[in-house]
Amino acid sequence: MHTYMYTVLFFSGMVVFHAHDVKIVTNSANNLTFPTVDTNVGHAYNSSSGVFTCRISGYYWFSATLTADLDKHIDRFQCDFVINERYVMLLFIDPGNDQTSMSTFPTSGSMGYHLNHGDRVHVGNCQHPERISSFLHTHFSGILIKPDA
Repeated sequence: MHTYMYTVLFFSGMVVFHAHDVKIVTNSANNLTFPTVDTNVGHAYNSSSGVFTCRISGYYWFSATLTADLDKHIDRFQCDFVINERYVMLLFIDPGNDQTSMSTFPTSGSMGYHLNHGDRVHVGNCQHPERISSFLHTHFSGILIKPDA
């Protein structure tokens, strides 16, 4: 009986998500959605909008990997981690001008951040989002590390 109650309490406060593939939200901010959701414990990630909305205040760890197809005409790419419409971290690729044909380049970033209930996190403000490769090469994930007391 005690083990069961402990398990229920532990999992009721868990928040973790992992989503992949990519779609571009056609708006002025070039936000990304990751529509294929593998895990969404706590149901805080919205695959239609690409936004994680904090339901439990605390410290979170987020990670994103983006892969872009670049060539001699478009040789740099960037997106940002965005929290409450504020850009907090840059995901950037600039292999230089030495490629002569299409090549695929990855960028990734991770960050820890304290969120309050209702805070919103997404990947957006992308330059040349049409160059993003999809499938498992591009993903977004997050986990609640420590809830506020």
